Amino acid sequence: MKVRYTEIFYSLQGEGRWVGTPSVFLRLFGCNFKCQGFGMPEVSAGQRQLSDERHWINPDDYTSMDGLPLVKTGCDSYASWDPRFKRFATTTNIDSVVIDLLSITPRNQWEEIHLVVTGGEPMLWQRIYGPLFKDPMMSSLKHMTFETNTTQELRWNDFFAGTDRPWITWSCSPKLSSSGEKWSDAIKPDVAKEYYAVQ
Repeated sequence: MKVRYTEIFYSLQGEGRWVGTPSVFLRLFGCNFKCQGFGMPEVSAGQRQLSDERHWINPDDYTSMDGLPLVKTGCDSYASWDPRFKRFATTTNIDSVVIDLLSITPRNQWEEIHLVVTGGEPMLWQRIYGPLFKDPMMSSLKHMTFETNTTQELRWNDFFAGTDRPWITWSCSPKLSSSGEKWSDAIKPDVAKEYYAVQ
């Protein structure tokens, strides 16, 4: 089973329930939104002229994601979903992802470490979570957070409904109209309720 990720790194969680906790981050590639409205003046949707800075960045000018500039308009995680930057992503199998995660985890142990799965939109990758987190090398993982836009229904219930998985925290970030996304696409209360039931 293939996995595509843009980054794996170790840091402190900067938001939500586990703020300040030493964490390993797995940033998966791909998103169902573009969020071109971020950083734009607050005007009516009809008047807004989107000026998404990612379009000004030529991927050919860079050899890796490390040097890509931050943007002030549009999604700040643009390189984790814009197809023009896909060549910077790592496409591999689940065994390699586990090894890559453990390679930056202190003492190669999950005992005191929190895993954050982010993106892009990590819930587009639901099919990998059962095999990934049931790998014997992940067995000591106690808690994890999914940073999600809260639009994707739970489809792989064998993992999410299971009792042998890590404790899940949902860091939900529904996109409001200022994102440039339609309210009907972005605001999914039933999905939020579904996530709430899986803790």
